[in-house]
Amino acid sequence: MGIRIWLDDVRPMPEEYALWCKTAQECLEAVKTGNVDYISFDHDLGDPLTGYWVATNIEDMAYLHKINRIGWDVHSDNPAGRKNIDAAMESAWRIWNTMK
Repeated sequence: MGIRIWLDDVRPMPEEYALWCKTAQECLEAVKTGNVDYISFDHDLGDPLTGYWVATNIEDMAYLHKINRIGWDVHSDNPAGRKNIDAAMESAWRIWNTMK
């Protein structure tokens, strides 16, 4: 079983998560280990990099076959950010579903 990440710079991490990433870069570094199986995304992280930035990097890594499937949800209050994260992660899932 992989790591469950809570990506949020403000809201405290719920018990069901194992790693609290407060920055997009920290989250992406964890994803690159290949041990992440779930992320709950916030969009606005008080930093120029966002949850959407993480999701687009995941999408790119899926396309390059560098990581396995990662489940997700979005707990962000930013409607546009939520929509963009979902779109990038849905794209990653389409890629993973075509892999043999």
